[in-house]
Amino acid sequence: MELLMGIYDAPEAQAQPLFRVEPLKSHIAVFGTSMSGKTTFVKTLLLRLHEDRSQEQEEIYIIDFGGSLGLFEKLPNVCAYFDNSSEENIKRVFQEVEKRVKSNADSLGGRSYPEVLREKKAACPPHLTFIIENVSGFLADDRYETYRENLIRLCRDGLSKGLTVVVTGGDTAGMGRLLSYFGQKIGFSLSADQYSEVFGCRVNPPMRLPGRGVANIGSRNYEFQCFLPHEGREEDALRSYLNPDLSSRNRKRMTAFPKVLDMTELRREHPGAGSEEDRVVVGLDYYDHTQVVWDHSRSRCVGIYGKRGFGKTNLLKLMLAHLRRRYPRHRFVYLDDGRLQLRRIMTEPFPADRKAAEKMRDQERARLKQNGYICFPSGEIYMTDVERFWEFLTVNGYVGTSGTHGGYQVGQEETGGGMKPLAGADGSRTVFIVDNKSFYPRGFVPDYHRDPTPPLERLVSGADEAENLLILADIRPMEREHNETLHRMLGVAFLLDNIGEFVADRGSKSVFGEMDAKELKSLYAKCELGDGYCYQIEEDELKKLKFLKAQG
Repeated sequence: MELLMGIYDAPEAQAQPLFRVEPLKSHIAVFGTSMSGKTTFVKTLLLRLHEDRSQEQEEIYIIDFGGSLGLFEKLPNVCAYFDNSSEENIKRVFQEVEKRVKSNADSLGGRSYPEVLREKKAACPPHLTFIIENVSGFLADDRYETYRENLIRLCRDGLSKGLTVVVTGGDTAGMGRLLSYFGQKIGFSLSADQYSEVFGCRVNPPMRLPGRGVANIGSRNYEFQCFLPHEGREEDALRSYLNPDLSSRNRKRMTAFPKVLDMTELRREHPGAGSEEDRVVVGLDYYDHTQVVWDHSRSRCVGIYGKRGFGKTNLLKLMLAHLRRRYPRHRFVYLDDGRLQLRRIMTEPFPADRKAAEKMRDQERARLKQNGYICFPSGEIYMTDVERFWEFLTVNGYVGTSGTHGGYQVGQEETGGGMKPLAGADGSRTVFIVDNKSFYPRGFVPDYHRDPTPPLERLVSGADEAENLLILADIRPMEREHNETLHRMLGVAFLLDNIGEFVADRGSKSVFGEMDAKELKSLYAKCELGDGYCYQIEEDELKKLKFLKAQG
């Protein structure tokens, strides 16, 4: 594969031969000052890769730290295009390129890519091109320090497996031994010292004209002129490459998430999303954009961990909105703490007016102090006292042996003093939402000496039998014995925090505590707002996801 890139001056032959690069034989490094021609070179290279027909397939991955290649993102062979705004997207590109290199290696069966291409062109795997625009900015960014070794490994092993690495930069700062892996070097409008750093010897600087530079051809360095990638306006020139027939070739394109993932964005990728009765769609997998769900028909106990302000309330709203919409007969029972955090996600929230909201809070605190619970007109039952909550569970048959499992007996309404069924044989169930750290220890259970089974275990056992649901919101560190009980009961856990830091610091006693914090830090980038993790405990499956924003 030879790509025509310009013409060069060959004084020994008194000629101006065509200048071509051979990506199958060498990686390409391009250095130059601003507006000197290095980005033009990459654009020309991208279009030549689409014009060349010596390969049936070409996969191109671009990290654009210069912000100059945006219009080329939709070229049919571009499988990934990301800027430097999200570390996770950069990690995704590296992981995908490394995965594709391994796949190529398996297909080649120990032989080199050029060799197999010559002998068995039809059976040859795709050629891969990995472009880092402004590698100087990439190497100088502390977030990507750990990727340096990945890049060295790709440069060292890539050519034999069908990978060509292309980098551009203002100078060679930070390149170090990386530069030695690039057989094709090009410089535009550099100083004499910078040319010497790039080519390893003294070079006569060329005329200072856009697109005029120096390139090594064979064992010698020549002054050359880079061709423009196209004529006329860039948008017009690219249009011929963006026709549906060409674009349909690329089914591996990686896409970035919008800043906010709402239902409109979700259904753009997954038409009909959110219609599953027993599955709450909570977001999209960060790597393959498949839907991540909570299947409450299989996992009736779910736990939520995370730091304040990272989206736990949004996740609760998302879950409850689905359950209320799909199961209007279900009853919702809340155990809150003194902060009244769960009141914000109930059907009847505090009013928007600040004075009115404060007045309602005071009134509800007084009712809670007097009665121990509030039964709202919507049927939601709200309490903050753990002993009152346990009494409610016992009287209504959710735990122990008294009453009927599932709460099919009664709960007392404040108004009228009569009794009204909380759930019944009409298919309705009870959803418990708990955000009170005093719930987990066993000390508050009145009949502990008669039945030492931990309260959580009693409640979950009853929930499984009666098909009720239990959502444990904002789980915090607790004693080891309580953690072990919790881990046995949970079916799925969500974390809204940076998982490596969480496990290393305060998460060692959580359901994530057995994971390797160092490995997690290397596997996943830091979370942005709206990011988090879903851990399917029984399957031991961890996924990073972008959470769906709850409506309203």
